[in-house]
Amino acid sequence: MSKKLAITIIALLLFACTNIGAGQLSIGVKPGDWIEYEITTIGAPMEGHNIIAARFEIIEVNDDGLIKANVTSTAQNGTVSTITRSFNFQDGQLEGFFLIPANLGAGDSFYDANSNQNITIQGEEQKTFLGATRVITSLDTEDRHKEWDKTTGVIVVTIDYLENYTIEANAVATNIWSPQILGLEPTVFYTIIAVIAIAVLAIALAAFFRKRSHMRQP
Repeated sequence: MSKKLAITIIALLLFACTNIGAGQLSIGVKPGDWIEYEITTIGAPMEGHNIIAARFEIIEVNDDGLIKANVTSTAQNGTVSTITRSFNFQDGQLEGFFLIPANLGAGDSFYDANSNQNITIQGEEQKTFLGATRVITSLDTEDRHKEWDKTTGVIVVTIDYLENYTIEANAVATNIWSPQILGLEPTVFYTIIAVIAIAVLAIALAAFFRKRSHMRQP
């Protein structure tokens, strides 16, 4: 094998590995998904930062990886404002970690362009969140605590320790997943109920026709 051919093969392998790594930055949300937060502020926030509630709603997901979301905030004085935020995982455009790549677990990392570094997820555990058992990942540093829903990458808990105040947001409602019934997803629960109902009906009909058959015999 010539030296030139060997270099070409190595370059192709490195390109393939890079593409595989990029492909792992999956998007776990779709247009129409939303999640709402209750927000608590302790201390003296900057003007316009005294928020008591927020709604994060996905409005666009493009094939090139661009995600757009509306963030609607309610201030303590009742003022409501909406801004559109853009996310792109490949470029590290994360907008305060509201949304990260889906299905990243403890030890996995994602690139944050704002700090120009890779951020490594530290924790992963199952929790009951908004009525359902979800896998929640987390990150802790000196100035922040973050928790995400692993399957979708949406943030469910965030605490930022700023210079003069601390702001905490906790998810209180969403349409991204449904509350479980007896520990089961609603679709699974109702499927089981339907199967049981059909089985009971089949047994009842079989017994009815058996009875009629016996009554007709001389």
